[in-house]
Amino acid sequence: MAWSTTNNRFLRAAQGGAAAFFLIFAAAVLPGCSTPQAPIKWGPPNAALGATFTLEEMERKVINGQTAIVYRLKTSGLPEGRIFTLLSKPLDSKPTRVTDQRFYATQTGKLLAQGPTVEMTTVSGSPPIDIQGIDREFLLTVAGFAKAEPLRLALIDMERTITVFAKTIPFPIETTNKERCRLWLELGSRKGDVFAVFGEGFKPDEEISTVSKSGAKIVEKKRNASAGGLLLDIIEPGIADQSSGRASYSVMSRSCVLTLNYDWGIAAQVVQ
Repeated sequence: MAWSTTNNRFLRAAQGGAAAFFLIFAAAVLPGCSTPQAPIKWGPPNAALGATFTLEEMERKVINGQTAIVYRLKTSGLPEGRIFTLLSKPLDSKPTRVTDQRFYATQTGKLLAQGPTVEMTTVSGSPPIDIQGIDREFLLTVAGFAKAEPLRLALIDMERTITVFAKTIPFPIETTNKERCRLWLELGSRKGDVFAVFGEGFKPDEEISTVSKSGAKIVEKKRNASAGGLLLDIIEPGIADQSSGRASYSVMSRSCVLTLNYDWGIAAQVVQ
């Protein structure tokens, strides 16, 4: 999950198109990008009261053995005329600017990149066009993500008074049941040795039994769902003297019985 000559070939293969695109690789700090001047507290999906920032998947395409995913970035509730910078938060890294390009939101929720210059990276294979002086809808292309690895983005206004966050998992590890309970993992370390477990659809405050298994390592817990029927747990499936392995995580309650199987360590770092 690092920038390489393979990634450079991917970038050349992806160039062209008629919309404003940018390309993020999961572990790459792109040339010309920089971290913000002051630290920000990476927060929940929507930290600004009344504002939202979401990602809408538009396309998936395999190029040079990697899956490229195109997202439309959508907003609501952001003030008109305010200019924003886009940041990403890779695993085990500080927040990093996606580009020096600046953006603004429209009343309809579109995120537009300001003219006169827009870096162009697409997966369409069509030739680039001259977009000088044109403000264009912003689409983001990502690649190089492992299973359960999160894509975390933030929009921060130039005055640093408004910040909204968005998160998605391009390649989820999740399971559901007919009772509409859902359980999913989020990779928490680039080494693949820490995961967050999220659950939803439980009865408010009901007791939940959890079992984390990795080889002979078994961790059993009892906890209560939140008032909103949610579950959060942190697991470390690593085993001494092993670089990788297969593990499982199970939950049992009156309303839900679910099990997730997943890889940890080196096997969890494989780019999709």
